[in-house]
Amino acid sequence: MPRFELKKYHKNMGHEGEGFNCELWMDGALAAHVIDEGGGGPPLYQWASREMAQKVLDHVKTLPEKVYPAAHGMEAFSRPADQESFIWDLVAAHLEDKRTRRAAKTKLLFKLKSDAGTDVAYRTLKAPYGEQAAEFVRKKYGDDLLEIINETLAKE
Repeated sequence: MPRFELKKYHKNMGHEGEGFNCELWMDGALAAHVIDEGGGGPPLYQWASREMAQKVLDHVKTLPEKVYPAAHGMEAFSRPADQESFIWDLVAAHLEDKRTRRAAKTKLLFKLKSDAGTDVAYRTLKAPYGEQAAEFVRKKYGDDLLEIINETLAKE
């Protein structure tokens, strides 16, 4: 499975909301410059090459259907994954990673096994990461502790 990442992500304000521009990388190579003008339409792609565009589109075709849960008075529905949902999922993951890394600078972040299947992304201890704080969490949650995120980020 190819590895995708966004680089040089910058948000901007458009006529219909927030937009962005970034670089889409696939397996360590630039695939495209992506621009969402914030005008309500789909993002624009400036592909590095036709071959790269085809590789990305071929990958998108292998993705499972995108499931949208019921919200705001609308029923749940699903539709095939497409280029637009693919890039928006990458943007959402990129922004969540950025928020997590920012939070890890001032707090200890951790996950519990019992939180699996819930909306809880991670829990926080309002103390900077350190051996003493990590030991406190290990003792308090014991076998239910799945991961101390600060330690995972330090290994990357």
